[in-house]
Amino acid sequence: MFFGLPYLTNRISINSEHDLVNIRLLSICPPSALRPYFQEGYLAVTTDLTTDFDSKTELDFRNRLIAKFSFPRSKGFWGTGFDQIPETALFPRGDSILALCDQIKVELRDELQPGELGEFVRAWASLEEYLLDKARRITERNVSVPEAIRALAKEGQLDSEQAILLDSLRRFRNQVVHSPAKVQRGALGEWLETTRALTAKLLK
Repeated sequence: MFFGLPYLTNRISINSEHDLVNIRLLSICPPSALRPYFQEGYLAVTTDLTTDFDSKTELDFRNRLIAKFSFPRSKGFWGTGFDQIPETALFPRGDSILALCDQIKVELRDELQPGELGEFVRAWASLEEYLLDKARRITERNVSVPEAIRALAKEGQLDSEQAILLDSLRRFRNQVVHSPAKVQRGALGEWLETTRALTAKLLK
């Protein structure tokens, strides 16, 4: 994938016009992180991290996507004089940072799999992806979930009851993720069934 980002000026480049901070991984990673020494890598983030928002479209990196390329894995593609980069170079052995990241992935996966919380988050993510995809086809632009609900309702692909229910689901999802202590006992199970039933109905 190719993304359009502001020009890099230093190992940590801050662009106030784009509200972006671009960090060269090789310049900030410890020596124990081997992969940045074999590949150029960058971390691009906003200047202020926040979870208190409804619309993510302004800072959505999909707006910066320029092109996507897919390269075949067959040897015939590379031809004479050009070889595929070996996996040992892409993923060098003995990288302690890679081991740390793998451990974090396992812990997160175990945290999300069991229980109603993980099931609800996954069910909502699937429903959200469906809504955003349909709305983007209609509007031909990136939209937030509230905008997607309004767009689909305007086109008659959601009735008023479904639109209201989806908005309530979205608000409950935000509460679950950002303020789980405020979620009432039994609410997760009820909203999980509602999400699944609504998803099945919309997909028909």
